[in-house]
Amino acid sequence: MPSIPVLFAFTVANLAILWQWLLKDVVYVTYGVSRVMEPLSSFPYNCRRINDHNLAACEDAWLDTSSRQLFLACSNALARKAWNPAIGHFAAERRSRTDHIVALSIDTPHPQDPNAFDYRILGLGDFENSLGESSINMVGMSGMHQADGSLHLYLVNSAPTYNATTQRLAPQDVTGPNATIEVFALPSSSSSEELTHLHTFYNRELITTPNRPAPLPDGSLYISNDHGPNKAGLGFALSPVLRTGTIVHCQPPKEPNTEAVCNQVGGKHAYPNGLHYSTRDSLLYVPSSVTGRITVYEPQVELTNKNGSTLQRVADISVGYPIDNISEDEDGDLYAAVFPKLSEMMDLFKSSTPIDGRGAPTAAFKISRKGETGRNWEVQKVVEDPVGETLPATTTVVRDSKTGRLFFFGVVSPWIAVCELR
Repeated sequence: MPSIPVLFAFTVANLAILWQWLLKDVVYVTYGVSRVMEPLSSFPYNCRRINDHNLAACEDAWLDTSSRQLFLACSNALARKAWNPAIGHFAAERRSRTDHIVALSIDTPHPQDPNAFDYRILGLGDFENSLGESSINMVGMSGMHQADGSLHLYLVNSAPTYNATTQRLAPQDVTGPNATIEVFALPSSSSSEELTHLHTFYNRELITTPNRPAPLPDGSLYISNDHGPNKAGLGFALSPVLRTGTIVHCQPPKEPNTEAVCNQVGGKHAYPNGLHYSTRDSLLYVPSSVTGRITVYEPQVELTNKNGSTLQRVADISVGYPIDNISEDEDGDLYAAVFPKLSEMMDLFKSSTPIDGRGAPTAAFKISRKGETGRNWEVQKVVEDPVGETLPATTTVVRDSKTGRLFFFGVVSPWIAVCELR
């Protein structure tokens, strides 16, 4: 029988391993214990809120620099709190039926408010989801400019699961959502008000908990499954700890109403959030909301390793904060929305927290390519609002290189914000 000193040493060694492998990141990175924040006034920006009920609960955004339009995936803040499968909120009966895509004209002041921007809400055309509804429940989004001048928008649709026999909502905390990626086209005219639905990316086994799509020029896309295959239950709850998040690559379906051909190309991720594929360097950037790091992959033409992965890991970028979505500006710099105090952000997500103008600590980081190869990165905090007095509880930040403006959006925030250099 081992002696007490041996057992003690064994326990201490295992606790040290647990601390180094998991708890250290959770304490200092994920939850920001002892993190010191800076006041918004210490940064070289003048920031303002834009309050408009059509610009509420905008989880994600994509800027088309050619048409000078910023596309937003917006909803209703109360409904977002009730139905948000990505954080385990499964009250599908209270989900929004009015989610909408906003096209914000960032060079045109709003006719009633010169401090805001003109916009239009885009119709979904003849789109119907698997329930026969013309509505959509949007989460992440992205876009790509096409050679003919049109735009393709890629939207995560977290529709609830229905019982095919009873034609009623299934228990979502058991089944999880029936998630798809919906692809829409917008004609080249910047005044177009109607989208055309092109096709649906659906795969029962591999498009499971999609957070954001990252389209490629060939029409295929990468998807981050933030909880991997675990849509609900204990596996869902433990996923960030056990690192079961996945990255999949999907080809468009060849025929309507058929499954997309998908392959898992990355695994063992701790809540992979809003990934981004850069056409500038042909690299895939995958942020983590747990480790505070961005894993950088280079897609491979051929299958190169035993698990069939088509991604080669080339770097890890340490940001040191839980990261939500990544965007890229026209200068080639990446911008990451981060959570300085994750616990305060999660409190804001609760249904019991009133929507009364309160925010949560928010920050944005700039990640710049350095060196001859462009495969070294410099990380810099560009703005922080430690009390959420002006910026929303931000899930996406987008920079317009032409004006230097930063735009901020939040999944449960009833306003957006813009910051301009002083």
